[in-house]
Amino acid sequence: MEQYFFEAFKNLERLAPGSEESTLKAIASIDRKLSIKILDIGAGVGTHTMLIARELVNAKIIAIDNNAAYIDILNKTAISLGINDRVKGICMSMFEMTFEDNMFDYIFSEGAIYIAGFTEGLTNWKRYLKPKGMLICSEISWIVDEPSQQIKSFWDEGYAQMDSIAHKIFQAKNLGYNIIDYFILPKEDWIESYYAPLQRNLDQMREKYFNVKVALEVVDSIQHEIDLYHKYGDEYSYVFYILQVSLLDCDLHV
Repeated sequence: MEQYFFEAFKNLERLAPGSEESTLKAIASIDRKLSIKILDIGAGVGTHTMLIARELVNAKIIAIDNNAAYIDILNKTAISLGINDRVKGICMSMFEMTFEDNMFDYIFSEGAIYIAGFTEGLTNWKRYLKPKGMLICSEISWIVDEPSQQIKSFWDEGYAQMDSIAHKIFQAKNLGYNIIDYFILPKEDWIESYYAPLQRNLDQMREKYFNVKVALEVVDSIQHEIDLYHKYGDEYSYVFYILQVSLLDCDLHV
């Protein structure tokens, strides 16, 4: 079954909702002149990684993903762009990171913190940030007060930490972060950048594996998610949270 999931996402530039505009908006507050170290967690094939490297020319980026094929693409792209001296992809699980404490000025995670869990990611990744370091992540969140029962049931089963923006902010504050900013990804980031190319892959797979039950089950499960978004996409979205380790938290850990 796993091979069919990988095939569904084959050749996609983005493995979650997002866009160049949203990635750049998320890093807009970073001083372009600073020499900084960034850890990109769940980098995929590196589409957003290369955008960050393009904008922050004095940044050194370590990008991790547990998919070796994705990391190979990322590193080859960095070489082709002539930035492999600043961008290094490492095949590594976010659950088994071996970096030193206080190593990075920024942690960036686009569409991937849900794998760890929002609160677990904020808790466990903080150790790698320097005092007053920043964590920038996109996290799927409710954008209405009372979501419809069908979509709520779907996400309750798929991601138990799905919650409102207000509660995500509350959680971040309780875990020692100041909220610098947040913004909701537009629907174009879902439909045009992510679901449209994914839908093309699903259509091809449906024809290719018309008599392969396991493959069609994978296609149908992903199709169900897409169909639900088209029906309920006004009720949830990815939200970028721009967070900074609080001064009080820094003082407590000196």
